[in-house]
Amino acid sequence: MSNFSDPYEYVLYIDEAGDDGLKRVRPIDNAGATEWLVISGVLVRHNNEEKVVDWVREIREDINVRQGPALHFKNLSLTKKLRACQMIAEKQLICFAVCSNKKNMCGRSNERAAKMGGKQWFYNFCVCFLMERATDLCLRDSMQKYGAPRYMRVVFSQRGGHECGQTELPPEIRTVT
Repeated sequence: MSNFSDPYEYVLYIDEAGDDGLKRVRPIDNAGATEWLVISGVLVRHNNEEKVVDWVREIREDINVRQGPALHFKNLSLTKKLRACQMIAEKQLICFAVCSNKKNMCGRSNERAAKMGGKQWFYNFCVCFLMERATDLCLRDSMQKYGAPRYMRVVFSQRGGHECGQTELPPEIRTVT
């Protein structure tokens, strides 16, 4: 059983682009949800956790972005996107992304997920895919480096209306919103 005072080796930052609406989806419907839902994660070792804010600040300064403390790719020119990607590639981190084109999901529902009481079943489904990949990598890495599994801390971006408690994660994974 995990103990929240146990040290963690990894930190996974999770954010999304788009929304998880499936009733109406653009471009099929004029007034619908975004065509894509992208759940992304950035994984760092705990000893790089304090560097992440500086990394973002460094990238923003280099590409001359003044849009606030965050770095929103959709607002960048192609040149700035390329430079930001080059700088990210130099950092000690691993990126994950689950990209779902929702046109083929329009109007779908998942009765089994709805019975579990989750309101954002599609969002949770995509987060679980991301978590499977990240935790698999962390397990393999920690077994190779330490000979035993190490903990992962998960930090979700502030997402309006989402309750992290609906995304069931194993107790050994710590979540922060």
